[in-house]
Amino acid sequence: MQRIVLIVGLVAALAAGAPKPPPAVFDGYAFGMTVAQAEAVAPNRKSFECGRLMTSRCIVYERRIGALPARVTVQFSLEETRVDRVEIAPRAADSSCDAVWNGLLGFLAATYGEPKSREGNTMRWRTAGVAATATVLKSEDEPCDIVAALTMAGAADEAN
Repeated sequence: MQRIVLIVGLVAALAAGAPKPPPAVFDGYAFGMTVAQAEAVAPNRKSFECGRLMTSRCIVYERRIGALPARVTVQFSLEETRVDRVEIAPRAADSSCDAVWNGLLGFLAATYGEPKSREGNTMRWRTAGVAATATVLKSEDEPCDIVAALTMAGAADEAN
């Protein structure tokens, strides 16, 4: 009887002390996930060597952000091969640049709350452990380029 109680107590202690998985940041992906963990989020989405600066691998997929089609890129750090950035790039298609920008801002505000700051064409959010930045780049002769980048709050602090 003592052995059973001891084993149950040991299992309970190990379960309580087991590290909790990091909270999901976007579509089930979390900062710090390994490639295997991230690929398990959606088994039909596989990582590949994507050739981005300071990135070892990426998972790229399409989804809708409200009414807008968007491309999502989950990026893995070069050194640790863990998720360290998620980029969301809505595409204008038949919408104006302003409509796409407002659609992305509405989605981010619904997900992460109201932005903490605005500097020109850049909006910034900060929640527990997540820093989100949305930027629109537009010249008169070219279509707009809108991207939201989700990073760990500490990494964003160092970059800004």
